Amino acid sequence: ETFVNIDPYWIGARRLDTPRGTEILAAVFPTPLRIVELTSHIADERKKYEALNQDRKSYRDTYVYMLLLMTVLALFAAVWIGLFLSRRITLPIEALSVATREISAGNLAYRVEIKADDELGLLVKLFNNMAEQLQSTTRELEARRRYMEIILESIPTGVISLDDGLRVNKINRAARAMFPASQAESL
Repeated sequence: ETFVNIDPYWIGARRLDTPRGTEILAAVFPTPLRIVELTSHIADERKKYEALNQDRKSYRDTYVYMLLLMTVLALFAAVWIGLFLSRRITLPIEALSVATREISAGNLAYRVEIKADDELGLLVKLFNNMAEQLQSTTRELEARRRYMEIILESIPTGVISLDDGLRVNKINRAARAMFPASQAESL
């Protein structure tokens, strides 16, 4: 009716109805060595399992933290690379924008000093070439204008330069000598 395992023995007991009355038959068996070894091994493995089961949360948390750290590092690297590549594009464009404002304001000696190796570098080089040509053309036109003024001032014929509204632009020396109203603004 009962069987109890008390290391290192097995104890079994049973109630019997005999002609002499109720008796209890009990027996003590030594546990076989193979079963003792298996029981010990199972107990050790159960302890290991329980320890792993208790550490499961800490292992899971560790892996979650590692994955979170790798995700943050990957995002940081992606943002850094994006900013680096965007600077390679925006700096030459910004320099070209500043140079355009300078040249349109009359500073024809302004040049873009940004180093770029791609299409933007070609654009910067072409912009600088255009600014150089514009500056040399402006110098040439200014030299021609001064030359024309010198010629007009030195000829004995009076010359008066007018615009479309008949307003006086220039009067040379001979015309000023012919007409006493040298401060006239229109014809």
